[in-house]
Amino acid sequence: RAAVLVQTAASSVATAGASGLAHTQALVRDAVPWYAHKDWLDTGSRLKDAHDEDTERQKRFREAVLALRKKSKKERDTRDAARADKGEESNQKKAMLRRWKLERELSAADNKKQRQERKKVQNSVNKGYQARIANITTGWATLKGWEEEARKKEAIRQKYFDDLTHNRIVPGYAWRIRCDKEEPCKENFYREFCTEQFVGPCIPCPKCPEGSFLLNCGGMSNGTCIDCPPNACIQGEYLKGCGGTSPGQCLKCDRVECAAGSYNDGCGAYSPGECKPCPACPEGHYSHMCVGASKGTCNKCSACLDDEYEVAPCTATSNRKCAPCASLPACGDGSFRECGLGKKSECQACENCEDGHFRAACGGFSGGGCEACVGCAAGQVREGCGPGQSAGQCEDCGACEDGEFRDGCVFMDEGACKACEDCESDQYLSNCGGQDKGTCLACQACGPNEYEKSPCTSRTDRACAHCSDLASCAAGEYHTPCGHGVEGECKACKSCAEGRYLAGCGGSQEGTCEPCKVCGGSEYEAQKCEGTQMRVCSACSLLPACGAGRHREGCGKGEEGKCVDCETCPDEHFSVGCGGLSGGSCKKCTVCGPGEYEVQGCTATSDRICAPCSSLHDCEEGSYSTCGGGEKGAC
Repeated sequence: RAAVLVQTAASSVATAGASGLAHTQALVRDAVPWYAHKDWLDTGSRLKDAHDEDTERQKRFREAVLALRKKSKKERDTRDAARADKGEESNQKKAMLRRWKLERELSAADNKKQRQERKKVQNSVNKGYQARIANITTGWATLKGWEEEARKKEAIRQKYFDDLTHNRIVPGYAWRIRCDKEEPCKENFYREFCTEQFVGPCIPCPKCPEGSFLLNCGGMSNGTCIDCPPNACIQGEYLKGCGGTSPGQCLKCDRVECAAGSYNDGCGAYSPGECKPCPACPEGHYSHMCVGASKGTCNKCSACLDDEYEVAPCTATSNRKCAPCASLPACGDGSFRECGLGKKSECQACENCEDGHFRAACGGFSGGGCEACVGCAAGQVREGCGPGQSAGQCEDCGACEDGEFRDGCVFMDEGACKACEDCESDQYLSNCGGQDKGTCLACQACGPNEYEKSPCTSRTDRACAHCSDLASCAAGEYHTPCGHGVEGECKACKSCAEGRYLAGCGGSQEGTCEPCKVCGGSEYEAQKCEGTQMRVCSACSLLPACGAGRHREGCGKGEEGKCVDCETCPDEHFSVGCGGLSGGSCKKCTVCGPGEYEVQGCTATSDRICAPCSSLHDCEEGSYSTCGGGEKGAC
């Protein structure tokens, strides 16, 4: 039956192609035992499981590294904040450097261990994959042999049946039907023979030697002994129950439970292995990951950092556990706790220092140190420094009364008040007061363009101001000379004799008397010459016009003149050019000629206008014009 099913499966693959692969696998699964098709069907799923395990391991490793980095950053931030006000920058840098080196060592060790585990898993997967390929190849070779043998037997049986049918041998046909319909043998039995006259009995299946199992015993076949394959299972599994008629099954090694402190050794092939105690580690080391089928590794016990104390010691199976010193309860004011490198102490009081010193940075996890009291700036004295933790504070030196200064106020001595000294003549005492006894300086002298604003006294210098800062004098006044400390004064301008005026009086100038200007023949006096005003002359043409029929008469040499009527002309005369400063003249009126007539008559201010008679309309035929001699005439 197995051979027929294999032949059917092979035909299905040849005819149906890839679409019949699932059906073919189902047929082979019914006919072939686990060891021949198990690896072929489960290779992909086992490789996927191995890949998923490796991916999950890498994910856990990355999460562990990220958690370590976050923890390290949080601890660094906490430590930095606690030490920011304590002046321990140097210790902080050293601790950060040690932690950085430790993290690099841990990271390098974890990466190396991870690479080794990954390489081990990959080698295991490769070995298992190669073993499964070998099993698949061997199984298909066996199936092909069975298929060939079945084809030969079927050909012989078919030929015999055809001979019986063609020769009409009825007994042979009946024998075939009888053997097919005979009651089958029970489990683990087979029928040795079946002939035309006799159907053989059912006899027990033969027993196979140890390390093998019986395959396909039943019907007319006594089966075949197959050796139990030593590499039937992948790494991490062992073959159990292979023998008799059972091919056995692969079980995982991690199902074999060992007690704490032991691991499973030698699991594989046909053996489930045995529990052995974890290997002992040297002093200062502990056993890591000794569990299941792994005997683990000996890792060096970690040491607590400068800012950590020991919570649990390092044992044979566990690493030392440390906690940050910052997790301990804070000590009260004036006390501190020693903590670091795995050790811790109870809170203790800060010690006092000798006179002139105070204890600095005592608190938290540091006892601090004695530092000298620091002096203050000029004009201040330090109060309350030492011997405890107080650095004291700078207070201003006491104030003295006017005319005194404080002498000897420095560091922690406030000194005493002393009277300011007097200086020699023409000197003054500058900046005496506070903690300065002052300095005698010469009084300054005012410059050539400066005057004394305030005098030089025993405590103040002479104050000078520029002469330009003085207020201007009133109109009609001038300022006497200013400079070299003399301020000067305002005085009234002097008067000049008749026919003269005062010029240039004002500011710092006294002014001079100048002769008045004489107006020309065509100028009149626009401004009189008197006091500080000079005579101003203007052209007569700038005077207002007199109006129609009038002109200005007598303007010049300082006089304005007056407006008079133009001259009246005799009959047959008219006035020309009368107006402004001219009286004009009389001209005779124009007389129209014999061929002209008068258009406009002669007036007192305009001439007669004549026009030619030819400009008039022509007379009708048979009449003539009487135009001429100034008359227009008629036709």
